[in-house]
Amino acid sequence: MQHNQVGVATVVDAHPRFWCELVLWVLCINQQLRNPKRVYFVGEVPAKLDAFVRDSGVEVRHAKTLMAHSPHCNKLIPFLDPDGFENQIVTDCDVFATDDFSSFFRFDQIRLPPNNHAVPPLTVFKDVFAKLGLKTVPEPGLSIFPGEGNNMETFAGNVSSGIICIPKPLRDFAERWRSQAEWFAENLEVLGRASGHVDQISFAVAATRDQIPFSHFPAQANAILQLLPVIHNLYALHLTSGHIPNYPDAFDGLRHLRTDGLPRELHDKIAEFNRQVDVAFDVLADIPETAACRSILLNPHYRR
Repeated sequence: MQHNQVGVATVVDAHPRFWCELVLWVLCINQQLRNPKRVYFVGEVPAKLDAFVRDSGVEVRHAKTLMAHSPHCNKLIPFLDPDGFENQIVTDCDVFATDDFSSFFRFDQIRLPPNNHAVPPLTVFKDVFAKLGLKTVPEPGLSIFPGEGNNMETFAGNVSSGIICIPKPLRDFAERWRSQAEWFAENLEVLGRASGHVDQISFAVAATRDQIPFSHFPAQANAILQLLPVIHNLYALHLTSGHIPNYPDAFDGLRHLRTDGLPRELHDKIAEFNRQVDVAFDVLADIPETAACRSILLNPHYRR
């Protein structure tokens, strides 16, 4: 099995923000990856957006919300699809390819990127493990950047779930992950302030319970804005509207990422990404449902 045969998918909920991000997702991933690609639409989808995706050579499927209490868990839908790709990468639709990140797929391990900001901290995992009666003590680990209170300490198995890689031999784990996520979604009080992270916390708990072979995907393939000044290699930008407002100076007036002072290889990749941003705005202007709300995309002043 070659890496370029691994399927890549994303799940898009019925909201203008996700529709706008999807257009850029399609443009970037088509440019960087030769892999089979698929989009799962949850709920309604504008007809012209659907046509754009299909005309771009990306397969379209429709699905229902996985669990009402945690829409983030919709990203599990492709893994639970009986006809889903056997070896599969699922990304958020605000993860934009700048290189071929499928080369990091492992056929013997599940992979997700490391946690960015110690969300949640190790204390939450200790509490969760105790309440679930797990005999395993959560091993300490570090996030790649400090979080609340300048804390970097979290569970070593904590992740970011912007990119998920599951190979065929471990595909059955997705159902156990879903089951754990449903339990958390129905018992959100256990997570306290971390209740918005059911998807990643349920992975950490289920993977620990099942002793699933797991390793961290490169942070450079799920790169948030805070990472750009300290790396030379870049495989995908994770430009969520939850992070962008914290870095308004990272963008110019055209919604382009600034490239001042970056290493040459990083400069060139971001410059190419900026060209795709321009194409995306043209596409969005031609879709009635996105033309009026394309100002959401890469907007430092928009907070979800």
